[in-house]
Amino acid sequence: MMSHRGMILTTLLLWANGGEAAAEPLPFSPEELRAGLRESAGGLKNLYQELSIIGTTPGISAANFRPTHDSSDPLDIDSYKLAPKYAFDIGIDGFRPYIEGSFGYVNSDQTLNFGDSDGMANRLDLDTRTLSLLGGAGAEFDIASGTILRPMLLLGYSRTSNNTASSGPVGDLFHEAGKGLLVDFKIHSLLYGGALEIEQNHRWDNDVGLTANLRYNYLVDDSYRASDPELEGRNDFSVMTAAAELNGPTDLALFGRPLRWIGFVTGTYLPEIKDDIGFDYFVEIGGGIEIVDGGVIPGIDGVSLRGSGLVGDGVKGWSIGLAAEF
Repeated sequence: MMSHRGMILTTLLLWANGGEAAAEPLPFSPEELRAGLRESAGGLKNLYQELSIIGTTPGISAANFRPTHDSSDPLDIDSYKLAPKYAFDIGIDGFRPYIEGSFGYVNSDQTLNFGDSDGMANRLDLDTRTLSLLGGAGAEFDIASGTILRPMLLLGYSRTSNNTASSGPVGDLFHEAGKGLLVDFKIHSLLYGGALEIEQNHRWDNDVGLTANLRYNYLVDDSYRASDPELEGRNDFSVMTAAAELNGPTDLALFGRPLRWIGFVTGTYLPEIKDDIGFDYFVEIGGGIEIVDGGVIPGIDGVSLRGSGLVGDGVKGWSIGLAAEF
Protein backbone atom coordinates (compact mmCIF):
# COMPACT_ATOMS: atom_id res chain seq x y z
CA MET A 1 0.00 0.00 0.00
CA MET A 2 1.07 3.64 -0.29
CA SER A 3 3.41 4.58 2.55
CA HIS A 4 1.36 7.27 4.30
CA ARG A 5 -1.74 5.12 4.33
CA GLY A 6 0.47 2.31 5.56
CA MET A 7 1.69 4.38 8.52
CA ILE A 8 -1.85 5.31 9.45
CA LEU A 9 -2.93 1.67 9.48
CA THR A 10 0.07 0.29 11.40
CA THR A 11 -1.57 0.35 14.84
CA LEU A 12 -4.59 -1.54 13.62
CA LEU A 13 -2.60 -4.10 11.66
CA LEU A 14 -0.44 -4.89 14.70
CA TRP A 15 -3.55 -5.35 16.80
CA ALA A 16 -5.08 -7.54 14.11
CA ASN A 17 -2.61 -10.33 15.02
CA GLY A 18 -0.98 -11.32 11.76
CA GLY A 19 -3.81 -10.33 9.42
CA GLU A 20 -6.60 -12.15 11.30
CA ALA A 21 -8.64 -9.42 12.95
CA ALA A 22 -9.67 -10.31 16.49
CA ALA A 23 -13.28 -11.12 17.31
CA GLU A 24 -13.11 -9.07 20.51
CA PRO A 25 -14.44 -5.49 20.66
CA LEU A 26 -12.34 -2.94 18.79
CA PRO A 27 -9.77 -1.32 21.11
CA PHE A 28 -10.47 2.31 20.18
CA SER A 29 -13.36 4.54 19.18
CA PRO A 30 -13.89 6.30 15.83
CA GLU A 31 -13.04 9.59 17.56
CA GLU A 32 -9.70 8.25 18.83
CA LEU A 33 -8.87 6.80 15.43
CA ARG A 34 -9.72 10.06 13.64
CA ALA A 35 -7.35 11.93 15.95
CA GLY A 36 -4.58 9.59 14.79
CA LEU A 37 -5.56 10.07 11.17
CA ARG A 38 -5.36 13.83 11.51
CA GLU A 39 -1.79 13.57 12.82
CA SER A 40 -0.78 11.97 9.50
CA ALA A 41 -2.98 14.17 7.31
CA GLY A 42 -0.01 16.10 5.90
CA GLY A 43 1.23 12.95 4.20
CA LEU A 44 -2.24 12.22 2.85
CA LYS A 45 -2.46 15.73 1.39
CA ASN A 46 0.87 15.23 -0.39
CA LEU A 47 -0.29 11.96 -1.89
CA TYR A 48 -3.56 13.39 -3.21
CA GLN A 49 -1.79 16.42 -4.71
CA GLU A 50 0.60 14.13 -6.56
CA LEU A 51 -2.30 12.62 -8.49
CA SER A 52 -2.96 16.03 -10.07
CA ILE A 53 0.72 16.29 -11.04
CA ILE A 54 0.54 12.89 -12.76
CA GLY A 55 -2.54 14.14 -14.61
CA THR A 56 -0.62 17.08 -16.10
CA THR A 57 2.68 15.28 -16.81
CA PRO A 58 3.80 16.03 -20.40
CA GLY A 59 3.94 13.33 -23.03
CA ILE A 60 1.35 10.70 -22.02
CA SER A 61 -2.13 10.69 -23.56
CA ALA A 62 -3.53 7.55 -21.91
CA ALA A 63 -1.66 5.19 -19.60
CA ASN A 64 -1.98 2.59 -16.88
CA PHE A 65 0.57 2.70 -14.03
CA ARG A 66 0.92 -0.18 -11.58
CA PRO A 67 3.45 0.41 -8.77
CA THR A 68 5.31 -2.82 -8.01
CA HIS A 69 6.80 -2.01 -4.58
CA ASP A 70 3.92 -3.62 -2.65
CA SER A 71 1.97 -6.61 -3.95
CA SER A 72 -0.25 -6.98 -0.86
CA ASP A 73 -2.51 -3.99 -1.59
CA PRO A 74 -1.77 -3.15 -5.26
CA LEU A 75 -2.54 0.32 -6.55
CA ASP A 76 -3.77 0.87 -10.12
CA ILE A 77 -3.49 4.35 -11.66
CA ASP A 78 -5.18 5.13 -14.98
CA SER A 79 -4.30 8.47 -16.57
CA TYR A 80 -5.95 10.14 -19.57
CA LYS A 81 -4.87 13.45 -21.05
CA LEU A 82 -5.58 15.73 -24.00
CA ALA A 83 -2.77 18.22 -24.62
CA PRO A 84 -3.27 20.61 -27.57
CA LYS A 85 -0.65 23.25 -28.34
CA TYR A 86 -0.27 25.97 -30.95
CA ALA A 87 2.28 28.57 -32.06
CA PHE A 88 1.06 31.71 -33.87
CA ASP A 89 2.98 32.95 -36.90
CA ILE A 90 2.75 36.76 -36.62
CA GLY A 91 5.33 37.53 -39.28
CA ILE A 92 8.30 38.09 -36.95
CA ASP A 93 11.30 35.94 -37.85
CA GLY A 94 12.35 33.64 -35.03
CA PHE A 95 9.48 34.55 -32.68
CA ARG A 96 5.98 33.13 -32.26
CA PRO A 97 3.48 33.47 -29.40
CA TYR A 98 2.74 30.02 -27.99
CA ILE A 99 -0.12 28.48 -26.02
CA GLU A 100 -0.80 24.96 -24.75
CA GLY A 101 -3.39 23.16 -22.68
CA SER A 102 -3.49 19.96 -20.64
CA PHE A 103 -6.79 18.36 -19.70
CA GLY A 104 -6.09 15.37 -17.47
CA TYR A 105 -8.15 12.73 -15.69
CA VAL A 106 -6.58 10.27 -13.24
CA ASN A 107 -8.40 7.36 -11.60
CA SER A 108 -6.65 5.37 -8.86
CA ASP A 109 -8.13 2.22 -7.32
CA GLN A 110 -6.89 0.34 -4.27
CA THR A 111 -8.29 -2.26 -1.89
CA LEU A 112 -6.93 -2.32 1.67
CA ASN A 113 -7.45 -5.67 3.38
CA PHE A 114 -7.33 -6.07 7.18
CA GLY A 115 -8.04 -9.78 7.55
CA ASP A 116 -11.29 -11.44 8.65
CA SER A 117 -13.58 -11.11 11.66
CA ASP A 118 -15.69 -14.24 12.23
CA GLY A 119 -15.47 -15.07 8.54
CA MET A 120 -16.29 -11.51 7.39
CA ALA A 121 -13.69 -9.69 5.28
CA ASN A 122 -12.47 -6.38 6.70
CA ARG A 123 -11.50 -4.02 3.91
CA LEU A 124 -11.73 -0.60 2.28
CA ASP A 125 -12.27 -0.23 -1.47
CA LEU A 126 -10.91 3.20 -2.42
CA ASP A 127 -11.76 4.93 -5.71
CA THR A 128 -9.99 8.30 -6.12
CA ARG A 129 -10.51 10.55 -9.15
CA THR A 130 -8.62 13.69 -10.13
CA LEU A 131 -9.56 16.16 -12.86
CA SER A 132 -6.81 18.63 -13.83
CA LEU A 133 -6.91 21.60 -16.20
CA LEU A 134 -3.61 23.36 -16.92
CA GLY A 135 -2.92 26.12 -19.43
CA GLY A 136 0.39 27.50 -20.60
CA ALA A 137 1.27 30.75 -22.38
CA GLY A 138 4.65 31.87 -23.61
CA ALA A 139 6.67 32.15 -26.79
CA GLU A 140 8.78 30.18 -29.24
CA PHE A 141 12.26 31.44 -30.14
CA ASP A 142 14.33 30.01 -33.00
CA ILE A 143 17.75 29.98 -31.34
CA ALA A 144 19.55 27.90 -34.01
CA SER A 145 18.77 25.98 -37.18
CA GLY A 146 15.96 23.57 -36.26
CA THR A 147 16.21 24.45 -32.56
CA ILE A 148 13.30 26.05 -30.67
CA LEU A 149 13.25 27.42 -27.12
CA ARG A 150 9.87 27.69 -25.34
CA PRO A 151 9.60 29.49 -21.99
CA MET A 152 6.06 29.67 -20.58
CA LEU A 153 3.92 30.36 -17.55
CA LEU A 154 1.45 27.74 -16.30
CA LEU A 155 -1.89 28.20 -14.54
CA GLY A 156 -4.63 25.70 -13.78
CA TYR A 157 -7.03 23.94 -11.43
CA SER A 158 -7.52 20.42 -10.11
CA ARG A 159 -10.27 18.64 -8.20
CA THR A 160 -9.69 15.36 -6.38
CA SER A 161 -12.54 13.33 -4.91
CA ASN A 162 -12.82 9.90 -3.31
CA ASN A 163 -15.60 7.36 -2.94
CA THR A 164 -14.93 4.43 -0.62
CA ALA A 165 -16.89 1.31 0.27
CA SER A 166 -16.15 -0.68 3.43
CA SER A 167 -16.93 -4.11 4.84
CA GLY A 168 -16.43 -5.80 8.21
CA PRO A 169 -16.20 -4.10 11.62
CA VAL A 170 -12.61 -2.93 11.07
CA GLY A 171 -13.31 -1.55 7.60
CA ASP A 172 -16.48 0.15 8.82
CA LEU A 173 -14.54 1.69 11.72
CA PHE A 174 -12.01 3.24 9.37
CA HIS A 175 -14.77 4.40 7.03
CA GLU A 176 -16.60 6.18 9.85
CA ALA A 177 -13.47 7.67 11.39
CA GLY A 178 -11.85 8.75 8.13
CA LYS A 179 -14.74 10.42 6.27
CA GLY A 180 -13.57 13.58 4.57
CA LEU A 181 -9.95 12.82 5.43
CA LEU A 182 -8.86 9.30 4.47
CA VAL A 183 -12.03 8.38 2.56
CA ASP A 184 -14.95 10.20 0.88
CA PHE A 185 -12.94 13.43 0.65
CA LYS A 186 -12.82 16.35 -1.79
CA ILE A 187 -9.91 18.70 -2.53
CA HIS A 188 -9.84 21.80 -4.76
CA SER A 189 -6.42 23.09 -5.82
CA LEU A 190 -4.92 25.98 -7.75
CA LEU A 191 -1.97 25.01 -9.95
CA TYR A 192 0.63 27.56 -11.04
CA GLY A 193 4.25 27.68 -12.12
CA GLY A 194 6.31 27.68 -15.28
CA ALA A 195 8.08 25.51 -17.82
CA LEU A 196 11.08 25.67 -20.10
CA GLU A 197 11.36 23.45 -23.17
CA ILE A 198 13.96 23.09 -25.90
CA GLU A 199 13.15 21.22 -29.12
CA GLN A 200 15.38 20.08 -31.96
CA ASN A 201 13.97 19.11 -35.37
CA HIS A 202 15.85 17.50 -38.25
CA ARG A 203 14.81 15.80 -41.49
CA TRP A 204 17.08 13.65 -43.66
CA ASP A 205 17.00 13.29 -47.44
CA ASN A 206 15.09 9.99 -47.16
CA ASP A 207 12.19 11.88 -45.51
CA VAL A 208 12.90 10.44 -42.05
CA GLY A 209 12.37 13.09 -39.39
CA LEU A 210 13.69 13.45 -35.84
CA THR A 211 12.17 15.52 -33.04
CA ALA A 212 13.98 15.66 -29.68
CA ASN A 213 12.73 17.52 -26.60
CA LEU A 214 13.97 18.43 -23.15
CA ARG A 215 11.46 20.00 -20.76
CA TYR A 216 11.35 21.13 -17.14
CA ASN A 217 8.04 21.86 -15.38
CA TYR A 218 7.79 23.57 -12.00
CA LEU A 219 4.31 23.47 -10.47
CA VAL A 220 2.85 24.62 -7.17
CA ASP A 221 -0.26 22.75 -6.00
CA ASP A 222 -2.14 25.00 -3.56
CA SER A 223 -5.06 23.10 -2.02
CA TYR A 224 -7.21 26.04 -0.99
CA ARG A 225 -10.44 24.19 -0.10
CA ALA A 226 -11.02 20.64 1.12
CA SER A 227 -13.50 18.48 3.01
CA ASP A 228 -11.15 18.66 6.01
CA PRO A 229 -8.83 21.61 6.80
CA GLU A 230 -5.94 19.18 7.34
CA LEU A 231 -5.97 18.46 3.59
CA GLU A 232 -5.41 22.12 2.70
CA GLY A 233 -1.92 23.44 2.02
CA ARG A 234 0.75 24.04 -0.58
CA ASN A 235 3.43 21.85 -2.17
CA ASP A 236 5.75 22.38 -5.11
CA PHE A 237 6.72 19.74 -7.66
CA SER A 238 9.26 19.33 -10.44
CA VAL A 239 8.74 17.24 -13.57
CA MET A 240 11.60 16.61 -16.01
CA THR A 241 11.06 14.92 -19.37
CA ALA A 242 13.33 13.96 -22.26
CA ALA A 243 11.90 12.59 -25.49
CA ALA A 244 13.02 11.56 -28.95
CA GLU A 245 10.78 10.60 -31.88
CA LEU A 246 11.59 9.28 -35.33
CA ASN A 247 9.04 9.18 -38.14
CA GLY A 248 9.25 8.11 -41.74
CA PRO A 249 7.20 7.31 -44.83
CA THR A 250 5.36 4.08 -45.57
CA ASP A 251 3.78 2.72 -48.74
CA LEU A 252 0.37 2.80 -47.05
CA ALA A 253 -2.47 5.30 -47.25
CA LEU A 254 -5.70 5.91 -45.34
CA PHE A 255 -8.60 7.84 -46.90
CA GLY A 256 -6.18 8.71 -49.68
CA ARG A 257 -3.74 10.33 -47.24
CA PRO A 258 -0.19 9.01 -46.71
CA LEU A 259 0.66 7.15 -43.51
CA ARG A 260 3.96 7.52 -41.66
CA TRP A 261 5.53 5.18 -39.11
CA ILE A 262 6.54 6.50 -35.67
CA GLY A 263 9.03 5.25 -33.09
CA PHE A 264 9.65 7.07 -29.81
CA VAL A 265 11.25 6.90 -26.38
CA THR A 266 10.47 9.20 -23.43
CA GLY A 267 11.96 9.45 -19.95
CA THR A 268 10.06 11.16 -17.11
CA TYR A 269 11.41 12.04 -13.65
CA LEU A 270 9.17 13.25 -10.79
CA PRO A 271 11.50 13.47 -7.76
CA GLU A 272 8.94 14.41 -5.10
CA ILE A 273 6.44 11.54 -5.46
CA LYS A 274 8.43 8.38 -4.65
CA ASP A 275 7.79 8.33 -0.88
CA ASP A 276 4.02 8.46 -1.37
CA ILE A 277 3.27 6.68 -4.65
CA GLY A 278 6.27 4.35 -4.83
CA PHE A 279 8.07 5.46 -8.02
CA ASP A 280 9.76 8.62 -9.26
CA TYR A 281 10.72 7.86 -12.85
CA PHE A 282 9.59 5.80 -15.79
CA VAL A 283 10.66 5.21 -19.38
CA GLU A 284 8.17 4.87 -22.22
CA ILE A 285 9.13 3.02 -25.42
CA GLY A 286 6.67 2.67 -28.26
CA GLY A 287 5.57 3.27 -31.80
CA GLY A 288 2.60 4.05 -33.95
CA ILE A 289 1.22 5.26 -37.24
CA GLU A 290 0.45 8.84 -38.29
CA ILE A 291 -1.74 10.36 -40.95
CA VAL A 292 -0.27 13.67 -42.07
CA ASP A 293 -2.61 16.01 -43.89
CA GLY A 294 -4.07 19.29 -42.74
CA GLY A 295 -7.22 18.61 -44.74
CA VAL A 296 -8.42 15.68 -42.64
CA ILE A 297 -9.57 17.79 -39.68
CA PRO A 298 -9.56 21.60 -39.97
CA GLY A 299 -6.82 23.14 -37.81
CA ILE A 300 -5.04 19.81 -37.21
CA ASP A 301 -1.94 18.98 -39.25
CA GLY A 302 -1.73 15.31 -38.30
CA VAL A 303 -3.30 12.57 -36.17
CA SER A 304 -1.44 9.53 -34.85
CA LEU A 305 -2.31 6.30 -33.05
CA ARG A 306 0.37 5.27 -30.54
CA GLY A 307 1.07 2.41 -28.19
CA SER A 308 3.92 1.88 -25.74
CA GLY A 309 5.20 0.07 -22.69
CA LEU A 310 6.17 1.79 -19.43
CA VAL A 311 8.81 0.63 -16.98
CA GLY A 312 10.56 2.33 -14.09
CA ASP A 313 11.87 2.06 -10.55
CA GLY A 314 8.88 0.47 -8.83
CA VAL A 315 6.34 0.84 -11.63
CA LYS A 316 5.26 -0.84 -14.84
CA GLY A 317 2.42 -0.15 -17.25
CA TRP A 318 1.33 0.64 -20.76
CA SER A 319 0.03 3.52 -22.83
CA ILE A 320 -2.23 3.77 -25.85
CA GLY A 321 -3.93 6.77 -27.35
CA LEU A 322 -4.37 9.35 -30.07
CA ALA A 323 -2.14 12.38 -30.53
CA ALA A 324 -2.80 15.43 -32.67
CA GLU A 325 -0.45 17.95 -34.24
CA PHE A 326 -1.84 21.50 -34.49
